Amino acid sequence: MPKELLGKSEWERRWRVLLVLLLGSGSVIGFHQWYFSSPGEVAEIYTGELRGPALVIAPHNDDEVLGAGGAIQRHIRQGDRVTVVLLTNGDGQYRGPLQSRSQAIQFGYRRQEETFQALEHLGVPRENIYYLGYPDRGLAQLWDGSWNCQRPYTSPQTGADYSPYTNSFTPNTPYCGLSVVRDLEAILEREKPKILYLPHPNDTHPDHWSANAFTLYALEQLKLEQEGSYSQIRLFTYLVHYGRWPMPRGIFLGADIKLPQSLASLDTHWLGISLTPEDASRKYQAILHYRSQVQYMLLYLMSFARRNELFGEVPTLSLPEDQTLSYPDPKQYTLVGSLRGYNDIKAVHLTMTADERLVIEVEFFDVLHSSNDVLVHLRTIGVDASLPAEWRFLRADGKLYLNGELLVDSQFTQTARQNAFWLSLPVETLGNPQAFLIGAKLMRKDVTFSKAAYRLVEITPSLSLTTR
Repeated sequence: MPKELLGKSEWERRWRVLLVLLLGSGSVIGFHQWYFSSPGEVAEIYTGELRGPALVIAPHNDDEVLGAGGAIQRHIRQGDRVTVVLLTNGDGQYRGPLQSRSQAIQFGYRRQEETFQALEHLGVPRENIYYLGYPDRGLAQLWDGSWNCQRPYTSPQTGADYSPYTNSFTPNTPYCGLSVVRDLEAILEREKPKILYLPHPNDTHPDHWSANAFTLYALEQLKLEQEGSYSQIRLFTYLVHYGRWPMPRGIFLGADIKLPQSLASLDTHWLGISLTPEDASRKYQAILHYRSQVQYMLLYLMSFARRNELFGEVPTLSLPEDQTLSYPDPKQYTLVGSLRGYNDIKAVHLTMTADERLVIEVEFFDVLHSSNDVLVHLRTIGVDASLPAEWRFLRADGKLYLNGELLVDSQFTQTARQNAFWLSLPVETLGNPQAFLIGAKLMRKDVTFSKAAYRLVEITPSLSLTTR
């Protein structure tokens, strides 16, 4: 069919399909190797910057070693107390069609034992490990779904809507977001770390980015309840899941882990920590203790045993009156996305107007298609307990919905034009929060194909708010 008879978007889609077919799978892999390579050197964190009691947040058994195994060793050598929090027991790994629910739980206990052995190899005693027992592959559902404990989430692997593990930090803890927050707050209060290691918000695994969101929420709650007590904690985020990263895959103890190129443009301050040959070797041996994982993904796991580790300091965003702040979102290059011509979120912009309205703009790389839905999710902090803490704004078919109900209140306005979506609402309606976490999704028929990372935003009080 001649080009002039095709719409622009259809012509571009067909051109992309043809290009991928011509390049072949080998070129696609080569493109990924280039795209996720390092743009340059990464600064080193010196020993003095890593002193003090440390707490490591890990979504699954092995993440603590993959992301921070070298840092853990440095803390141990200095005599610092190191504690590790395992949010799940990794029981969601598919083990075959005949796996029973009781076998999934037994597999979770097996992964706990592997964690004991791996961390003991790095010098962390068993009593310094907390198992929370939340559902593997279900943390995002607790953050963005089963928040209240009246309707807990049910794990498809174990069939339980509470922790079935006898050694969970809170026995029989229900599978809901509030339970995760309470556990994290209790551990933070007990351990009082000076350094906190946690997943990066742009990690693509749902359990990882939601672990970041839960931790930030719990920490911010404590900051507000106990002013000044937790403001000096230094947060280092680590990356485990991000496309084909780290490249190359395999055992290269003397090589560097390089930053994914697309993440270099974020507002994250990336830092590096050097590992001695002995540290890298010990980290390698610790990874081998995760036998249940090594047998399936040896080369991937060993890619983290290098002569350095990467950490990112992600700034808390401060929103002053009558100014705009933005945080970018990296473009995701996937084979399916290229073939189907999926749009992608480019950035989120926030403005606090002089009349105390919060204006949220979600910017896209391409023109927003009429069939696409946009979700903006806010979880507020520091509001009265009688007010809702969750606000889910969904634009679908040109209409605006709030928490599943059609929104007809004129206080809330929405506009979609070209490559952006705008939402405006009075801050007072949210309960004048002191902070909130915000994330955005681009969807079609409830299927998410682009997501902006959840970020913590603190509202700078205006004169009118402080004197009200």
